[in-house]
Amino acid sequence: MPDIFYDSLDQIPEGLRETAKQGENGKLVVKVVPQSKLDEFRDNNIKISKERDDAVAFASKAKEIIGEDFEGFTASLGELKTTAQRVKDGELVANKSIEEALAERTKQMRDDMTAENQRLANEAKLWKEKQAATDKQLRRTYVDRALTDVVLDETNGVNPKALTDILNRAYSVFNVGDDGALTPKKGDAVIYGGDGATPMSPKEWVQSLKEDAPYYFKGSNGGGAEGGDAKSLNGMTNADIAKLPPEQRLAIANGEYNKR
Repeated sequence: MPDIFYDSLDQIPEGLRETAKQGENGKLVVKVVPQSKLDEFRDNNIKISKERDDAVAFASKAKEIIGEDFEGFTASLGELKTTAQRVKDGELVANKSIEEALAERTKQMRDDMTAENQRLANEAKLWKEKQAATDKQLRRTYVDRALTDVVLDETNGVNPKALTDILNRAYSVFNVGDDGALTPKKGDAVIYGGDGATPMSPKEWVQSLKEDAPYYFKGSNGGGAEGGDAKSLNGMTNADIAKLPPEQRLAIANGEYNKR
């Protein structure tokens, strides 16, 4: 750059005084820049400022997409470019093995689940049937005990040999509650006893059979024909039979009990 020398500070134009420096020859030196250089410097400065502003705006938009992890984004972008290049090169074109395998696996899982659901449903049905059969048998046991007590009670005048037939009739009449209570019904209607307020008891129901099945009962001599201490079924007296558990009395009535 050209230098201009001045003998004193007051000789230097006011706009250049702040840049003046003391020279070796004792004079003041001012470096002068050509106008073309100044214009070039100004244009470059404007250009750089614009590029800076554009870069800041671009970085702000890119940050919304890339996020804070620039290195992670760069790695992912590299993988995507590699995959895209493989597709472009034909390595992955028309390769449906992955999709087909996924579809087959999905179908297999669905079939397995359907089969398992069916198995569980069948098992649940089986257990439900078993539970129903067990519950039915338990409820019949309540009927067996109650009616056996009535039939084998000599004071009721029932022929013990009629027990099986009477029980078969009772199964279709008596409903057994969860608490073991017996309620006779005809259809959905409750059969009430003589008081008209409470359900008919097993004893009342058995006595009501005299009209429809008088052959279930003993003759006019009844239970007293043989006497209280006379030998009854299986060589036992009526008193002996009355002391036996319901199951044994039922076996006696069916001719299946042998005294040992």
